[in-house]
Amino acid sequence: MLYHWKKIKEEKKGLKLVFIHTPKCGGSYVNSILRYLRIKRNGHLQATKELQEKYITFTVIREPVERFESFLNYRLGEITPRSDWPEYLNHAFMNKSITLNEIIKLIQKKDIEQLHPYKTLEYWTENIDIIITMKDLRPLLTYFGYRYNNRRFKRCNISKRNRGSLNEESKEKVKEIFIDDLKLYNQFILK
Repeated sequence: MLYHWKKIKEEKKGLKLVFIHTPKCGGSYVNSILRYLRIKRNGHLQATKELQEKYITFTVIREPVERFESFLNYRLGEITPRSDWPEYLNHAFMNKSITLNEIIKLIQKKDIEQLHPYKTLEYWTENIDIIITMKDLRPLLTYFGYRYNNRRFKRCNISKRNRGSLNEESKEKVKEIFIDDLKLYNQFILK
């Protein structure tokens, strides 16, 4: 990994970092650190070629099944369903006694792909120079010359588990849906 960072730093000599916030991958916590360090953040906007030419783009990714569980819990915690929420699941959205696992049994892959700004890890890592997991955030920032006190920043979980956690059956269904994301994630976690 260090070799890759060094190569990118040499190829893009003098360019600054920009963070692409992949939804449900700890971005609120990362943003608080980057705001303090005055590192540019691009929000929930995919990196473009133009952005990649002007900056060293990086993002943080998360294990896909945990990521989707967090996303679904977040969306189900909202007051009303958003316009991209499948209509056939409106009853499940409104009835707070319906669990996450019951919703997973009903939801279809095509509907998951329409939820905004979720999108796949493949989508969020397009035009990204450096892809890391949360454990590599501090080493990456240190490598690029940034210093901060970890204790100053608190991790925050904005997705309450009001509908529960995924059981093994639900996890298997989600794994089938996100098979490509799992491959991509494992490619980066094993580096």
